[in-house]
Amino acid sequence: MRRLETISSHVGFRRFCHLQRRGDAVVLILHHELLNALTVDMRAALLHFFNEADNDSSVKCIIIAGEGGAFSCGIDINDFAASLVDTTKENGVRIPSLPSLTTRIEQSGKVVIAATSGITYSGGLELALAAHYRVASPTSVFCMPEVKLGIVPCGGATQRLPRLIGVRAALDIISTGRKVSAKEALRLGLIDHLTSSPHEERRDQDVNGVSAQGPFCCTDPNGNLESAIEAALQLSARWTKPRRISCDTRKLGIMLYNSILFRRVGSEITKKAPKEVSAPLQCLQAIRAATNSASFKEGLAEETRIFKQTLHSPEAHAMQHLLRSSYTVLSDTLPTLPVRAGTGLQQQRLRKLAVVGCGVVGIGIVIMALRAGSQVVLLGEDDNECEYALHVIKSELPNDPLGYNISADCVNMYLNNLKVLPYHDDLQTVLQDVDVMAECIVGDLDTKRQVFTMLTDLCPPHCVLATCCSSLELREFVKVSRRPEKVVGMYFAPPVHNVPFLEVTRGYRTDHTTLQRAIHVGRLFHKATILTRDVGFSIISRIFFAILYQALSMLEQGAFPVDIDRAMRHFGFRLGIFAMEDLAGLQVVSQILNSLKVREGCSGVRSPCPPADVFTIHRRLVEMGHFGQKTGRGWYTYEEGDLFSSLAAWRQRLIGSASNSTKNTYGVWSKGGASLMRRPYQDRDVELLILDVCREKKIMRRDISRKEMIERILFAAVNEAAMLLREEAVSSSSAIDIATTFGHGFPAWRGGLCYYADKFGLPNVVHRMRIYNKTFGDALFPLPCEELRQMASSQQTFRSTWP
Repeated sequence: MRRLETISSHVGFRRFCHLQRRGDAVVLILHHELLNALTVDMRAALLHFFNEADNDSSVKCIIIAGEGGAFSCGIDINDFAASLVDTTKENGVRIPSLPSLTTRIEQSGKVVIAATSGITYSGGLELALAAHYRVASPTSVFCMPEVKLGIVPCGGATQRLPRLIGVRAALDIISTGRKVSAKEALRLGLIDHLTSSPHEERRDQDVNGVSAQGPFCCTDPNGNLESAIEAALQLSARWTKPRRISCDTRKLGIMLYNSILFRRVGSEITKKAPKEVSAPLQCLQAIRAATNSASFKEGLAEETRIFKQTLHSPEAHAMQHLLRSSYTVLSDTLPTLPVRAGTGLQQQRLRKLAVVGCGVVGIGIVIMALRAGSQVVLLGEDDNECEYALHVIKSELPNDPLGYNISADCVNMYLNNLKVLPYHDDLQTVLQDVDVMAECIVGDLDTKRQVFTMLTDLCPPHCVLATCCSSLELREFVKVSRRPEKVVGMYFAPPVHNVPFLEVTRGYRTDHTTLQRAIHVGRLFHKATILTRDVGFSIISRIFFAILYQALSMLEQGAFPVDIDRAMRHFGFRLGIFAMEDLAGLQVVSQILNSLKVREGCSGVRSPCPPADVFTIHRRLVEMGHFGQKTGRGWYTYEEGDLFSSLAAWRQRLIGSASNSTKNTYGVWSKGGASLMRRPYQDRDVELLILDVCREKKIMRRDISRKEMIERILFAAVNEAAMLLREEAVSSSSAIDIATTFGHGFPAWRGGLCYYADKFGLPNVVHRMRIYNKTFGDALFPLPCEELRQMASSQQTFRSTWP
């Protein structure tokens, strides 16, 4: 009976990893979980096969690798605490904790080599650090993202990494959570050997070539894996003795230098990180233990203690809520998202994209697709528009939002995948193999429908037909399409190539395959993606206008743009609402607003704004030509060529993504957003215009406290979120949290808009909203909606009502 249980366990383990015998070496390959996550079963299987190889006297070398475009993405997001627990199943199978597993690997008497390819994050990197040697393919990306989840590593990274690459470099990687390319890892000493690849230059310059959300940009993940394994097999002839990082203290440096370094880095973190965010300082404390502890074991115990402490902090709960939500919010549509290589990846891969329209949105989508390695066809109205679009694309491609330098050769490689044509040409040949067509025409509805109908007839039957205009009803395009099941809305938050958010909207006849393809495009572009229902207006825009309305009303009551933006940034927003609008473009917002007003009267679309007209200042700015950052003047003035801009540009090129420790990076996980190349200055003309409008309307201005600014903005947004959930525009409050965090820059360490409202207390929200409504009236501030009142009175939350 015992033997049958053992055989059964062995067969079960093969679902997670397997062994390959290569001469006197054994290759242990992880292959089951999403991106080879170190779940309970994965750790048990890994330990089982590792012990089997380690106990085989004929084996001289053990190589650990991972399939599916990832070595391992790390610890299980569903239960971080389980990573610290050693347990045993009823059948006697041992489940090691992550520290126990890494210790077991490091203490092996045989040479252990980690052959990494693709994602090597979190516990996956700790697994590689436990190995005696490390070989990487050019697609490898290394990262310790725990700090962005409000915790510290728990598998020994804070103790082993400083011993391997030095204290300063380890502090940079662990306390910022930034990504490290394979080339940089070799320079730092993180890996011992880097294999060659014909695409090495491109992948080194875009370390997101394999993202945390799927191996879409890795054209041959298994080929890169095999090259890493072959290199490890060849090098094992030289690497004949185990080399344990835990026993080497030479890179830890001297006490005096470390003391100064920790003090300086701690001071910098205190200045730049929000006071509610403690994880970066806790990471620093754990690394300090590596230099101060008498032994590796003592330092590891201190790391475990700090991990347990941070695991139960409010910021950890909030950030982990967002992480889980990003997976569960699409679980009904994509139950196995992201897709592993070899199991449907090629069917979902975006080979060719057609973009119709050379506006801001269209050009942004083209830039994202080119960076993702896809072929792109951009269709404009005429030759002049096409020429202008090509000029903008060429100027924007080198400006990578992640801060990495992109060479001229790499830009030329991107441009070789681009065709720019007028959409009145003969396009039959160009569009016959398109996978996705994105309509981004700047114009009226009739023009958009006419071009949409003409071009969709030229696309192949499998092509996804997407519209990217968030202010129009999707059903208007469904009506004119001969393939309504392929029509879907794909709404990017502007600027589309910098903001990591995508809203996919389902039409009343959209099929499941179309939704899957649209969502996979979002993953390809590294966007946090949610699924919504067509209600005539995207939810990201509705919440934005609810916020903007309150901000504009406060301008007429006594505030200036800089006051409101400063209050929002103090709360933790990535950008204030007016800086956000400057980035998107005031004329774009104005067009959406006008469309909303027209449709509110004729089609009954509900407006997110109260009835009072507070848009006078906004309209006059647009009339004055204040279109935002791209024209140099919006709510703020943007100057180029000044000393600050030059220094900022030089610093950005110098340190790249190392600036991830700044306060702004805690707003969202993915880097991006506003560029450092243009600094906003207060515009005196805008402030005088505000005063003139107040004088015309005979409004007595007053001082507005920071508390009132934040509460009016947040409570109006919470009210709009509740109504969107009531209308079933979105199915869960988690989707609202994802949208506000990644689309609007809501602070991730507060968990998203609905999560924050639940923690603040819905009865408190309702009470404060009634006070503001009584003070300003229905015309300026709304009463709490029925859903909010019901939840507050019954002691319910967003989470319990719309999980």
